Amino acid sequence: MTNDWNKVKQQVAAFRKYINDLPSATGSKASYCYMVTREEIEKLMNQRNDGSKLDGVRIYIGADIINGHIIPNVHVVACEKDGNADYHDYKITAQLPSDIAMQNSSMPLLAEGRPCPVWCSKQNFLNS
Repeated sequence: MTNDWNKVKQQVAAFRKYINDLPSATGSKASYCYMVTREEIEKLMNQRNDGSKLDGVRIYIGADIINGHIIPNVHVVACEKDGNADYHDYKITAQLPSDIAMQNSSMPLLAEGRPCPVWCSKQNFLNS
């Protein structure tokens, strides 16, 4: 955990400036942040379906390449802690499963977040 809000504000402002400096056809497809609801987090944490909760979440940063520019996005997976206090992505294996396996319920849940814009907060020091 951190409470270095000055650092966070600087990093968020730097990213917003980067997005605003992109050509409009590219920048208009970018998101400033992503929201994951408590309900989505609870679904991620409770997906064992045995009454026990998973131990955390990992946020993967992905990207689309639009007109030669990187436009980041996020993907959130649940994690479980092993006996060594290491966290591992829940039910994510070394090999990408077949399309059939990915379409059935054997795959773990994935939250992709709700992007801003449209799911934006009221104005504050991070988003202004």
